[in-house]
Amino acid sequence: ADNTSSYTGDGVSGLYIWGAQNEAGGFATSYIATTTAAVTRAADTLDSAGAHFLGWFNKPSGTFVLELSWFQTGKSTCGLYIQRVGLAPRHQVTVGSTGIPGYAAVDDVGTVGVTGISSGSVAVNTVTKLAVGYSDNDFKFVRDYGTIQTDTSGLVPLTVDVARFGSGGPGALNGHLRRFRAWGTRFDDTAFRELTAA
Repeated sequence: ADNTSSYTGDGVSGLYIWGAQNEAGGFATSYIATTTAAVTRAADTLDSAGAHFLGWFNKPSGTFVLELSWFQTGKSTCGLYIQRVGLAPRHQVTVGSTGIPGYAAVDDVGTVGVTGISSGSVAVNTVTKLAVGYSDNDFKFVRDYGTIQTDTSGLVPLTVDVARFGSGGPGALNGHLRRFRAWGTRFDDTAFRELTAA
C-alpha cells in the first residue's frame, strides 16, 4: 500500500503472504499465478461470440451503453469492438489519443457509414458513460448526459458475430470497463440521453 517492495521485519515475528502481486505498473492487474520466477501473461480479454452473442445483440437496430475509464493519454484505445471476425463490418467505440471518445460503423460491404461521432474529451481516471443508438441512416451517440451527436447516413453492419470488450481496432483499452448494457430497441432522444445520466 505504501509502494515499498521490501520488509525487514523485527527479527522475531513472521510474515505469511499468499496471492501478493508486485507490479511495475501504476495499478494492479488481474491475478498472475507464479512460483519462483516473474511471469508475463497475455492481456485480459472478454469476448461474446456465437449463440451467446446472438442471444443479446439485435443486429438491425438497438441501443447500448458502455461505462469505462482510461489511464493514459497519447494512445488510442478500444472500449468495444463488435465485428465480423477477420472482416471489415463493425461497430466500434474508442477513446482517441487526446481523450475524445467516439463511435464509428462500417457496413457489410466495407463502406464506412459512420466515420466517427464524438463528444468532448474525458479526463484520465474518470468514469464516462457512452450511449450508442443504431439503425440504418440513423445513428446517435451521447456522452455523460451531454448533447446527442447524430449521423443520418450509413447502413448497420448485419454480419457481425462477436463483441470484444476492451480490445480490437486501435488497441486494447488501458483502463477499466465498469458496465455494459444493451437493448434490442431504439429510444427517443430524451430517454436515450437519460441512459448516460449520473
